Amino acid sequence: MKSIIRTTVSLGIVSSLSYVTYDINNKIWSESHTAYTATYQYFLHIFMSSLGKHARERFDKQSTEFNKIQEETLFQLLDKHKETALGRDLQYKTIKTLDDFREKVPLTDYNFYKDKYIKRIVMGEENIMTKDKVDLLGATSGTSGFKSLIPHTSMISKTFFLHGITIVFDGLFSKAFPQANQLQKTCKLTFQPRWTYTNSIQNNNNTQEEGIKKQNIIKIGPASSSPDDKGFSRLLPLYSSPKEAFQIKNEKAAFYCHLLFALNDKNLGIIEANFSSIVLTFFNMLEDNSNHLIEDIKNGTLNGALQFGMDEEEVVNLKKHLKANPARALQLKNIFIKRNYSNNNVEPENHNTTPAMSLVRQIWPHLNCILTVTTGAFRPYADTLNLKYVMDSVPFFSPLYAATEGLIGVNISPEDNQDATYALLPEALFYEFLEVASNNFTISSDNNNNKKKKRKTLLSNQLEIGRKYELVITNLAGLVRYRFGDVVKLERFENETPIVSFQYRQGQVMNVRGEKMNENILTKAIKDASSDIGLSSMVDFCASEDLLAVNNTNSNKSRYHIFIEIDSIIENDIQEGHKLNHKYDCYLQKYSEVYKSYRKKEAIEMPIVHILPKGAFEALRSYILKENSTGSITQLKIPRVLKVRKFVQFLLERKLGKKNI
Repeated sequence: MKSIIRTTVSLGIVSSLSYVTYDINNKIWSESHTAYTATYQYFLHIFMSSLGKHARERFDKQSTEFNKIQEETLFQLLDKHKETALGRDLQYKTIKTLDDFREKVPLTDYNFYKDKYIKRIVMGEENIMTKDKVDLLGATSGTSGFKSLIPHTSMISKTFFLHGITIVFDGLFSKAFPQANQLQKTCKLTFQPRWTYTNSIQNNNNTQEEGIKKQNIIKIGPASSSPDDKGFSRLLPLYSSPKEAFQIKNEKAAFYCHLLFALNDKNLGIIEANFSSIVLTFFNMLEDNSNHLIEDIKNGTLNGALQFGMDEEEVVNLKKHLKANPARALQLKNIFIKRNYSNNNVEPENHNTTPAMSLVRQIWPHLNCILTVTTGAFRPYADTLNLKYVMDSVPFFSPLYAATEGLIGVNISPEDNQDATYALLPEALFYEFLEVASNNFTISSDNNNNKKKKRKTLLSNQLEIGRKYELVITNLAGLVRYRFGDVVKLERFENETPIVSFQYRQGQVMNVRGEKMNENILTKAIKDASSDIGLSSMVDFCASEDLLAVNNTNSNKSRYHIFIEIDSIIENDIQEGHKLNHKYDCYLQKYSEVYKSYRKKEAIEMPIVHILPKGAFEALRSYILKENSTGSITQLKIPRVLKVRKFVQFLLERKLGKKNI
């Protein structure tokens, strides 16, 4: 009997191994895969698919009990944090109902925490806002004029993985893109952060209170994914770039190296970055450096990267991963000759490609999708990326809605390649909502002198489809009833779960006379005006108020300055200042009745449009990162509304002379 069992088990094992071997060999492989790394990816996909299926089933079940789970989540957090300094100050112990919570706990913003709580965390105190250990102070990019430090704990990371990444994996490989379940690598565009630590602040603080502990050192930097993350090394076999490429300090040099390894892999499966602006920079750099890249691929060298200041040790470490690939270099050369031919009538060496085919599809014929955020302020970057390089040949997938404060939502409909929507997650945060009026400004009165008019926040079961709301969150690391400025639109419900689309950030408004023009309207007006005048070469844009653009603050006027970067020479008629200014003014009036009324009264003057040369916004990014000691390109978001004088002046210094007023 034992012999029969052993034989049966042996046959089962042999049969399973035979199937696995057959399945592995019949998938598309990235050209840099070895047998080991391909097998590793194969079994990792099986593991993640299992987790993803379970996570999606859990989400579907919870979607029918969203409101109940939300209440449970809130009271678990209040109970957990009741003995923290914040919990004692706000008397969490006395809160018994949702009405109690909304009545007793005020709406908060960053200033509420900055000096009384965050400062104490920085100085080494524990149990201030959260019972959990703070493992990171997430630094915002500082482009709005100041940098905030947001406490982060391991619970946020755990929730991000279990409630976000796993569902994304299920949607990506099981539902929207089942063809992507191959053995293809991903070009992961993430970069080495520049960390600082709280001990440097502690040592520079000469007014610290007696008894504050200084041994609790916390790193300060981006809360987004980085090569320093725990577990990142376990994912390296899935990425087209080796470990050494992620350790390069200069981000332009890192871009070049990621391009080099991605181009070497004809069977690349996914391009992934936090934001579509990063992917656009990736492709712009590809086009600008194609000759260098092709030559380096041909010879197995890194000569093109030296122009960006790679140090000798970095070059030596990366060279061991390179080998000459003249066949691939010739393929790429013909692709770029064909691309130039379509613009400049240069005859290619052969006719294996078609000018009408997108560049991305010619280079990577088996690319499955571009994984990046395409919503809100990043929509114009995605549109430009699609127009110049993708041409609808590869789908975009905007998987997660997240912030430094935590995971906000997950895209459960990746098959919809239009504007992404996100399901809110009942265990990730506790959500409240403030109504946004028709002029896109939050309807709320926090005036203590007029409490009768003070409006309560709404809960998820009080929302109306089609309406816009400012999000108010209570997170896992101690922020409570926190207004971080994001405005969303309720698109639909999945059972009880709100499905929202990101609209804009509340603080991003132009407001020279009380018109409160938000970035959503501003973006639509600038894009449509540019399209109307045939300015198809627009790369990027932003705006500022006149106060920040003039040198003499006593002579500022009530008007906007609009900055538009182009990547080609514009026609003479477009260069005419008044005509250009008038066109953008017309579209601003078209989309904002309040702005229009102020213009009719001449309370707001005609905007001034500044045309910038190609590379101006990339230079601004580099400048901001240089100014920000903890900045990272994977986190940096250049706002549509610039609020910092030196950034506005930086762009003004780069405007094209006769093409502006």
